[in-house]
Amino acid sequence: MTLILNNEEIRQALNVKDCLDVMEEAYCERASSRTVNRPTSHSYLPHPLPQTTYAFKSVNGGVKKFGLLALRVTSEIVQEQSLHNSVRLEKLPRAGKGQFVGLVQLFSIETGELLAIMPDGFIQQTRVGVTSAIGAKVLSRSDSEVLALIGSGGQARAHFRFLTSVRPIKRVKIYSPNPDHRKAFAAEMEGQTGIP
Repeated sequence: MTLILNNEEIRQALNVKDCLDVMEEAYCERASSRTVNRPTSHSYLPHPLPQTTYAFKSVNGGVKKFGLLALRVTSEIVQEQSLHNSVRLEKLPRAGKGQFVGLVQLFSIETGELLAIMPDGFIQQTRVGVTSAIGAKVLSRSDSEVLALIGSGGQARAHFRFLTSVRPIKRVKIYSPNPDHRKAFAAEMEGQTGIP
């Protein structure tokens, strides 16, 4: 039977140590050619809104040792916007009640069965944060105490959580083009971790 999970269930299931351990193991399997990873495929179509594009992306990867292959798809409306004195591509939450559409489907490589369908938001943030933390663990000094983050969104939260778990971080410096976001993010993370 296929599991259908939501972000809250995923948050409860993913803890920092397990995520780091599993991803390190997956990278070791990758180094031994026991994984598969297809580069992201992008498809674009014009959208009726000005300076806006429809974007569909898909990527998949599997690890033989885990007996799993994951397929991630996103269906996005992307618009060029001028924000904080720069032009940025902003994803517009136009699905349902102001939602984004991104899904991960998990398949068994033994039976071909679809094991789970879940939103990609928290998973994607976790995957990127864990990968950066593994890189920092290998490339940074073991006594590194200061972390610098560029941005104050969901990816920054994941990076904060995982990078502070692999190094004895005592202070975090944050850059964001939006001072209000930066201050709110700093207060939230300091409240959760006690790290200024």
